[in-house]
Amino acid sequence: MRYIPLLKLCVLGLIGLFLRSADPVLAAAEQKLEIPVFWLHLNIDPEWQEQRAYTGLALKQRYPALRGITIGLQENKIKLRAKEAIFAFSEITAMDAADGIAKVMAAVPAGAAVLLDLPEADMHRVIVGLAGQDIALFNIRSKAMNLRETACQGNTFHILPSRRMYADTVAQFLALRNWRRALLLVGRHNNDIADAAALEASFQKFQVEVVDRRTFSLSNNPRDRDMNNLKLLTGGIEYDVVVIADDVGEYSRYVPYNTFLPRPVIGGSGLVARAWHWSWERFGAPQLNQRFDRRAKKAGISDHKTRQMNDVDWAAWAAIKLIATSVPAASVGSEVNLLQALLDQELAVDLYKGSRGSLRQWNHQLRQPMLIATHDAVIEKLPGVKFLHQHFYEDTLGIDVHQTGCQFN
Repeated sequence: MRYIPLLKLCVLGLIGLFLRSADPVLAAAEQKLEIPVFWLHLNIDPEWQEQRAYTGLALKQRYPALRGITIGLQENKIKLRAKEAIFAFSEITAMDAADGIAKVMAAVPAGAAVLLDLPEADMHRVIVGLAGQDIALFNIRSKAMNLRETACQGNTFHILPSRRMYADTVAQFLALRNWRRALLLVGRHNNDIADAAALEASFQKFQVEVVDRRTFSLSNNPRDRDMNNLKLLTGGIEYDVVVIADDVGEYSRYVPYNTFLPRPVIGGSGLVARAWHWSWERFGAPQLNQRFDRRAKKAGISDHKTRQMNDVDWAAWAAIKLIATSVPAASVGSEVNLLQALLDQELAVDLYKGSRGSLRQWNHQLRQPMLIATHDAVIEKLPGVKFLHQHFYEDTLGIDVHQTGCQFN
């Protein structure tokens, strides 16, 4: 066997490199279309701080969406490679909403995507502040209805389900179980009040009666015993199920097995509506859940500890997958405007939940199935086939086209 001397091999390599650079066809063949994706978050996010009860017990802990973004970027490389494209990912850290708007305007090119991982108030300010810009904004964190209704914007896409989608999931489940009389317990937090309003609207939609709405309190004041004593709070009335709106989760953890009547509990520490759950066992979900932690560790992401994929993580992953799917098979040297590509009515993406997700044209909400789960098991996937729709079963969850108050400018 003849061996090519090392010097000769290097010379041949340099000649090949020169020929490729000199030939525009060969050079173009090696180019990749860059798809710019940005992650916008606050440098100090109050919702990422540990939420602890007075005993030091960690309650509903929230985390940055970086793990979900990372797995989305890694898993969609092959899909983009087939389209001669590649992700160009960047992080934008802002002091507040105004700073975030300024940095996006300065750093993000037209046609790019920005994943918004912000508290609700900052999310609203950023979306309104960037209205009309040629940038695709992805809400991966907020359930707020006003972002999808009166404050909706044509360049914003909502991947996390809306508050009404979560509430409709609960109402559908109660209707399927024929639990038609609900006792509604509501906290004093703004999110509790908003969740309760959504639940009441959903119960009316699916013919579930609210036999009474009662406010609970964490106070130890004896004068508030009607609001902090569970036996008093859940007594004196007949009901099939207790539904609790408790965003923090400190009070609701005492409700199951502690009501005056032996009844199932929905919300808080009982059954809850989820966009995603780590115990979901169908349609490729176990593999996604396994990759979530493994690939985060490989990428060097250590947001506190080993943990399971949650709704925001899943929404970030789904947003990246939607972006990759929307990119057309591009010829070398062309440009892709993600905002225009995402508006394609034929766009659909596999969400690992049994049916393909697509964007509602009237408010840009991602239509999707939902899950009802305990802390360690999925009990039901909704919508059920009992709830019919002329176009999509998933449109029985949330605001339908004839109900929307969204008007894009």
